[in-house]
Amino acid sequence: MKKFISIFLLLYITLPINAQDKTNELSGFIIHKQENGSNGSLDGANIFLIYAKDTLKTTSINGVFRFKPIKTGKAKLIITAIGCRKVEKELNIIAGKNSNLYIEILDESIQLEEVTIKGRIPIVTQNGDTLIFNPKAVNIQEGDVAMNIVEQLPGTETDDHSVKIMGKQVTKTYIDGRLIFGSDPMAALKNLSATDVLKIKAYDEYENTKTKKLMYRGDLTRVLNIETKSKLISSWKAHLLASTGSNMDSKNDRGKFRKGLGLTTNFFSEKFLLTSNVFHNNINRKSNNIKNVLSISDPGSTYNETTYADLATERSWDTENGTYGTFRAFYTFGYNRDNTNTRSEQHYFPSNNYQQRLYEEQNSNSDRKQNHYSEFSFSNSNDKWGEFRWNQLITYNNNKDWQSLYIYNEENNLQTSKSLMHYDNLNKNFHVKEDVSYVNSITDRIGYTLESSVDINKGKNHSLRIDTLESSTTQTYLTIPSKLRNTEWNGNAQLIYILNPENDTQISFDYSVKYENGWKHQFAWNMLSPTNPQTDEANTYSYKINNLTQKQEVSFHFFPFQKTSCDISAGLKETTLKRKEKEMDNYRKTFISPTVAISFVHTDITKSWSAAYRLHNFAPNIVQLRPQIDNSNPYMLRSGNPNLKQSYLHSFLFNCNRMLGKHNHTIGVIINASIRQH
Repeated sequence: MKKFISIFLLLYITLPINAQDKTNELSGFIIHKQENGSNGSLDGANIFLIYAKDTLKTTSINGVFRFKPIKTGKAKLIITAIGCRKVEKELNIIAGKNSNLYIEILDESIQLEEVTIKGRIPIVTQNGDTLIFNPKAVNIQEGDVAMNIVEQLPGTETDDHSVKIMGKQVTKTYIDGRLIFGSDPMAALKNLSATDVLKIKAYDEYENTKTKKLMYRGDLTRVLNIETKSKLISSWKAHLLASTGSNMDSKNDRGKFRKGLGLTTNFFSEKFLLTSNVFHNNINRKSNNIKNVLSISDPGSTYNETTYADLATERSWDTENGTYGTFRAFYTFGYNRDNTNTRSEQHYFPSNNYQQRLYEEQNSNSDRKQNHYSEFSFSNSNDKWGEFRWNQLITYNNNKDWQSLYIYNEENNLQTSKSLMHYDNLNKNFHVKEDVSYVNSITDRIGYTLESSVDINKGKNHSLRIDTLESSTTQTYLTIPSKLRNTEWNGNAQLIYILNPENDTQISFDYSVKYENGWKHQFAWNMLSPTNPQTDEANTYSYKINNLTQKQEVSFHFFPFQKTSCDISAGLKETTLKRKEKEMDNYRKTFISPTVAISFVHTDITKSWSAAYRLHNFAPNIVQLRPQIDNSNPYMLRSGNPNLKQSYLHSFLFNCNRMLGKHNHTIGVIINASIRQH
């Protein structure tokens, strides 16, 4: 195993930063009065100097502590130490008039008779349909963020990208009732300091809280509202991380010098935000998260080089005439390079039963991936003119990988066989997707939705395979270029009629259509004889596809019980697949199938449950209907049955989350069953 030595440089900036008077300082001496009667200076005590908006911290060394520079004005001095009673002292700091402090701190056991035993702090309370979490009831360390609090709360499920409260995913995180950190619910949890949190409230609200029309408000979603001490208006943060080191294994010069550099800057406010994140390293680091960085001790045996950058911005508006909306832009760039080299030998020494043998294998792999991703979205809403949404997604990938495998066999010092296989692949892919939707109402009870999207994929691939075996008749030198293009258009129209505005009972009629048009051309030549290349039939094919899917559906939404909604939908789906190909018979077939779904959802904040049944139907795709070689190592034949029929999947899901007892234990049950029918 390689050893790794690294040096980390960390710069962390948080604004706002209050100006300080550099002419002032506060110092003192702490004496520890122990229970056995002996006295001495106290080393390692934590000393906090707390202002209205700032907190300074230091640690005593041989009983001495010092704050410099400090601000003038009223402040509170707090001293804590393990096994000692906390000391609190109110101060009025005046410029040039702060004498040294002499503070006595007692063992905790000396003052036991004066301690008031308080009741257990409840971690969660309920107020109507709102859960209120108390951060004082969980463990918080210096440097923690709000996410570290949420992870310890009862009824929560967390990962790097989402949070669930009582089984329901959080879609927004408010700070004192405002979206200071934008529409991403994780941004607030990952950037707000845990020490600034007073309360965390969880409740349900409709997706669109600004509209007065039932037609536009959307579904009920779970949100968080964090009350803070600072009453945050905006936040600016940045940190810079640099590290360097070297492998202590001198035998491996590949990637011997190890390095890492990362920079993160964020500005958040209710109407505008701008974030950026950049890092480059060759120590298998995949983020700028400080805790993840400090936990890395071994970069591993595989050489890996990673470069990543992202930039995001969001702008929102809310005018006096009732128009509101949001613009978002996001871009990422990624580059990843991996190199792996392995070599193995197996020696078998001669005996009475076995001859001398030698097996040798060498394997080299290299993988380079470059990708670009951008996303733009725009939404603008007005109760009179309706809601318009636009979203654009663009990706570009440029990947290159190669593999070299050498195998050598020897018996009694004589070569018996050898082979060399080399695989080289270059792949480029471009993908763009446009989505547009418009929602409006004809009357207070009748509304409609129009949606359209186009999805374009273009790809280019070039593979090179060299198989060199002992027998010349089995040697190959294949060059395999291929191209593909696929365009998919989706359209949807929905008509909604609200039967009863008081309990949100409604019926809707949906029609959707999907049209797919594309082609793929792949040609393979054996270039072992460059003057007379031979076509490799197994890797050569060309076809075009035209697929059309239409679906009509009726849905009914109502509340059979209090806080319990029911959704029932049924319809018909028709799919027509067409394939044209010179070397094979053309394919055309139409599949017709029903669509059925029913669900019940109970939305009580402490005892929620849902039950659902859905009938899924799957028509075969082109890869399943035609024989096609997967150009991998070794070769793999993918499907090839033109007589495949559509299949059905009956899925059943039950989900229950409940909070129990005075200690707020939570229990969650998920039952998922499925039956596939061919």
